Amino acid sequence: MNHSAPLPSQRLHWLAWLARWVLRATLAAWAVFLLAWGGLHLVIVPRIPQWSAHVERWASHAIGAPVRIGQLQTQANGLFPTLLLQDIHILDAQHRPALQLPKVVLTISPRSILRGGLEQLFIEAPHLQVRHLADGRWQIAGLVLDPAGPGQSSQGLEWLLEQPELAVAGGQIQFTDETGQTPPMHLQDVRLVLRGSPWHHALRLDAQDDQGQQLHAAGRFRRPLLPSRAPIWQRWSGQWFAQLQLRQLPTIAWPQEWGIAQAQGQGQARIWADVVDGQWVGASTDMALQAARVQWRDPARPALALADVQGRVSAQWQTQAARASWAIQAQRWGFTWQPPLGPAQRWPASDWSVQNTTTGAEQHVRLHIAQADVGLARQLVAELPVPAAIQAPLARLAPAGQLNELHVRWSQGGTTPRYQASGQIAQLHLQSQPAPSGVGTPGVSGLNLRFELDEQGGSAQLHTRQGALDFPGVFEEPTIPLDDLRAQLRWKQVQGRWQLTVSEAHFANADAAGSLQAQWRMGDDPDHPLPGILDLSGQLSRADGTRVHRYLPLEIPASARHYVRDSVLAGGSRDVRFAVQGDLRHMPFSDPAHGGRFYIAAQIADATYDYVPSRLRPASQAPWPLLQKLSGWLIFEGAGMQVRDARTGFAGPKGPMAPLQLAHIQADIADLTHPVVQVQAKDTAPLAALLQTVQGTAIEQLTNGALAQAQAQGLAQLQLQLQLPIAEIEKSQVQGQLQLQRNQIRLTPDTPVLRQAQGRIDFSDTGFALHQVQAQALGGSVRISGGMSDPQTGVKVQAQGQASAAGLQAEAPLALVRQLAHYAQGSSPYQVDVTARGGAPEVLVRSDLQGLALQLPAPLDKDSAQRLPLMVRSTPQGGGTSQLDIVVQGRGQLRYQLGSDGQAQGGAIALGTDVPLPPPSANAAPTVAAVVRLPALDIDAWSQVLDTLEGSHDTSASYLPQRVQLDVGSLRVAQRQLGPSSAQLAYSHNRWHGQLQAEQFAGDVEYHRPSEQHPAGLVFARLERLEIPASDVEKLELEPQAAPTNSGNWPALDIRVENFTLADKRLGQLSLLARQRQPGSWSLERLQLTTPETRWQAHGTWAKEDADPTRAQARRTRIDFTLDTQNAGQLLDRLGMPGVVRDGRGQLSGQLSWQGSPAAPHWPSMAGSVRLGMDKGQFLKADPGMARLLSVLSLQSISRRLSLDFRDVFSAGFAFDFVRGDIDIAQGIARTNNLQMKGLNAAVLMEGQASLQDETQQLRLVVVPEINAMTASLVATAINPVIGLGSFVAQALLRGPAIAAATRSFDVSGTWDNPVVTPVTEAPSPAKKEE
Repeated sequence: MNHSAPLPSQRLHWLAWLARWVLRATLAAWAVFLLAWGGLHLVIVPRIPQWSAHVERWASHAIGAPVRIGQLQTQANGLFPTLLLQDIHILDAQHRPALQLPKVVLTISPRSILRGGLEQLFIEAPHLQVRHLADGRWQIAGLVLDPAGPGQSSQGLEWLLEQPELAVAGGQIQFTDETGQTPPMHLQDVRLVLRGSPWHHALRLDAQDDQGQQLHAAGRFRRPLLPSRAPIWQRWSGQWFAQLQLRQLPTIAWPQEWGIAQAQGQGQARIWADVVDGQWVGASTDMALQAARVQWRDPARPALALADVQGRVSAQWQTQAARASWAIQAQRWGFTWQPPLGPAQRWPASDWSVQNTTTGAEQHVRLHIAQADVGLARQLVAELPVPAAIQAPLARLAPAGQLNELHVRWSQGGTTPRYQASGQIAQLHLQSQPAPSGVGTPGVSGLNLRFELDEQGGSAQLHTRQGALDFPGVFEEPTIPLDDLRAQLRWKQVQGRWQLTVSEAHFANADAAGSLQAQWRMGDDPDHPLPGILDLSGQLSRADGTRVHRYLPLEIPASARHYVRDSVLAGGSRDVRFAVQGDLRHMPFSDPAHGGRFYIAAQIADATYDYVPSRLRPASQAPWPLLQKLSGWLIFEGAGMQVRDARTGFAGPKGPMAPLQLAHIQADIADLTHPVVQVQAKDTAPLAALLQTVQGTAIEQLTNGALAQAQAQGLAQLQLQLQLPIAEIEKSQVQGQLQLQRNQIRLTPDTPVLRQAQGRIDFSDTGFALHQVQAQALGGSVRISGGMSDPQTGVKVQAQGQASAAGLQAEAPLALVRQLAHYAQGSSPYQVDVTARGGAPEVLVRSDLQGLALQLPAPLDKDSAQRLPLMVRSTPQGGGTSQLDIVVQGRGQLRYQLGSDGQAQGGAIALGTDVPLPPPSANAAPTVAAVVRLPALDIDAWSQVLDTLEGSHDTSASYLPQRVQLDVGSLRVAQRQLGPSSAQLAYSHNRWHGQLQAEQFAGDVEYHRPSEQHPAGLVFARLERLEIPASDVEKLELEPQAAPTNSGNWPALDIRVENFTLADKRLGQLSLLARQRQPGSWSLERLQLTTPETRWQAHGTWAKEDADPTRAQARRTRIDFTLDTQNAGQLLDRLGMPGVVRDGRGQLSGQLSWQGSPAAPHWPSMAGSVRLGMDKGQFLKADPGMARLLSVLSLQSISRRLSLDFRDVFSAGFAFDFVRGDIDIAQGIARTNNLQMKGLNAAVLMEGQASLQDETQQLRLVVVPEINAMTASLVATAINPVIGLGSFVAQALLRGPAIAAATRSFDVSGTWDNPVVTPVTEAPSPAKKEE
């Protein structure tokens, strides 16, 4: 089968033909390119250096400025040849170097040659001059840019911008401002890259200024396809971008109207600028500046210092033939501002925008603020060079707060401006604006506000906590603090007049809490639309009465407002209603012709009302009683004030008084502009409270102080009317009546208590009168009459009654009288006259005391039948003091100066017939002095009376004398009767001191009152002599048989007597220091007697046997003593035992105790031990008694009964070398077993006992003659009391038969008056003794 190939299609033929022509065209193009490249490199390039002059002219023509080329070289190493130009200078019009190019590399290509340009232009290290000419034009590299239009000066710049690629490396730019607005600027290390095409351009610039700050700028632009005669940059549209790393802002010229002299900053900034057809139409910047500072042209204005500036700010503007607009937006823009004074403040990052559009004569403004600190903005504006028209209102209003979502639209240019606004403000503060006269602009603080408004009206919701409203010209205290406020407001404009409606308002602060509704509109008079017409009503659920005054409007006179302020001192209300209706020009609507109403009604409780405030009282007038715990209705209506249906208590100058409640109180002030207070009260109340109400008040002054010191008990009926003209308070009037209902009354402290008082007392501002007043006083009945008809005549009150001793004890006004009345019995009539004129009353009491017996010590004793005229007068002395005179006819008189507290501040006492009062001391403080001149005075009896006065807890002790002059014929003291005695005593520094003179004693005495060192006091005496007679000693000897009768606290004793005599025995000098440890127990710290031959010292106690202080027991004396004598014979002579011993010196010491006084030893109870040691003496013949006991020692009886030849030894007494031994005493029995006496030729040894009470003895005596030295040494040996006399003698007899043969023993028995001496015939042999 024969198959033929298909014929090619028509499309294939066309494709083949097209391929052949394309191949031919490509080969032709390459041929042309090779010819052009060869011609360029082989023909043109080698000859270019020869065309240097032509190149300069071509460049000068292309650029439009003179060009000078130092050297021209060519290179043909690559595809396109390059030209190297060195040392190029472009000159300006003045032929000054405007641009220096050390090295320029030009790359040309066939394409660039065809369009008359370059393929690439590279400039290395150029030096560019940029000048801002004085005429406002710019000159760059010698080329002047004329903004009016294109010209030759812009040709060079256009040529450069049309090149495909321009690169600059290492360049410098020097900027010079010939206008003088900006200092020179130098940029270095400039790197520029410009790439262009017919419709697009891209540019990048990097540089560094003198401060080392980096600058980066870049731009991308496009231009229209159609050609234009305008410069190329005026046809660009695109965006510039710049990034700055700033250490300091470059110095630039700021607009004069901005007021900026210099701005500095550190940080980073990125800037985008939008260009349309060569015009700037917008810009945006992102900034992050660590610090920025703006210095103002005004040197007096502090610099603006900012820190941490961050955020984005954008601006757009557009201007057309009839329309211009601009807009500024900020996003998250914030900063920290450091004011000249105070801490730094942070503007929080926030968004805001402003738009302004102007079309012909109309202007439209839109403002949106997402968040703003109004107060900080105001402070910032104050630091900016803002016009005074803006600064002044901001400074006056001082706005502050947090603004949120504010939207404002404003349009003007039409018939009337149009506006809309809405937003929220938190914690808004606007300073009020007081007006020169009338109501000013209100202010606010701490207000939260949500509002919507336009030119026709608006609405707002208010809420605040801890805020304040300020109403200058409305209230005296314009600022009203608010703890809480919630309100809804609506306002609108009707026929050009504004109306305001407060539909719901709730408020609370420290003064009140409540709600109100109000409607306000402008007044009907077009010339006086303000303050307007108000219709307000409301109620309070809580109100503080002391703050009512501050809510009274200024339309109420200041005197009325201040009266309310000063008179309402306390109180509150839970129910207050108020209303204000009418034209506010006529507040408080006191004229019915004007209509309107001003009304406040409050149901008050616990109020304190001072109806005559201190501000309105004369300086000399006392305060009026306060109404305290006042309850009722307080009403302000029009210009008046009322108190209705009130109950009240009272308070005086010293605070709340006794419980006093009066009902049916009415008070009125008809016109607060001329206030006259009318008060009416009627009720039954405690009389004490009623009297206390007027004490220390103006009512007391009006009554001339008649009841100033009155005291009372029981209920009384009171009717009272007061009329108090506030402006002339001295013309006040008081009228009243007091009906007594068996009350208890005391008119003054110096008058007795009136019990079961009945009658009526009428009083007024001029005086008072007593009508049929009778009572019980001082234990009997009394009738009282008198009063005060006029302040000039004073008070005259008379009383007659009967007083009993029991009544005086209980009710006498003077404490001294009450105490002395305990010593009285019976009753006696009396008469009292009370007078007063402008001060404290004078009281005179008279009585003959018949029927009243006085059981006081002489001279104030009397029986009931005896008449003893008594006069007591109390005379005021001023300042609350008085003088008290008491005269007892023929017995004595007393005068005291009494203080306001009733204490005696001085006085005089005279006891005796016709004894004058002692004069006051001229050199000492006021004291009570006493002179006593009596035939006899019983100090013991008066001590009991005075102890009662000193122990009282009232003012009695102050009546006791501090100086005493005593002169009596007979004195009884300490239960002892003394003869004529005198004394001068004084009390000072808590001690009595003075001199005593009597038959038994004389010297100086002091008594120190109890102190920390001496709790019971101290008697300190330094006496010249003291004699205790035998009769007193005999009484002391009886004390052991009876318990002490007084177990009280006795003062310590420190006594020294130069000549002490006890029971007619002169004992020399006495020194005694004793202290009572507890009641009934004494410590004898020192008891010492000193005579020329003897010194006796002792210490011990005189106390009860049992430590229980409540048991009544006899006291026992315990002493440790030491007696040192230089002559025992003289000592015994002094003690009443003469002729017993001659000479002899030695010591007697020991411890003794006995029941009874230390001054009177009690023999039956005596116990203790004594050690005797006496040398060089002689026993003599003695009389019976104690001396007879010592005669035993003298061996007189023994000598008469001895048959041996010892008469030459014992006949005239026994002379001894020593006497020694130990004596133990128990129950009055003295025992010894080692008593030794050594004479010249013999020794006597003794043992046995003697009864000190019965004066008997039972002794054994051993007489040992001194035969030899052995005997002498034996008797010289001391006998140990443990061994005893028997053992000692036995040992001695064993030593030798001669001693045994000569020794004799005797038994002594019987009494001391008649001792019986019996020789012991048989002496024990040594052998028997040994057995």
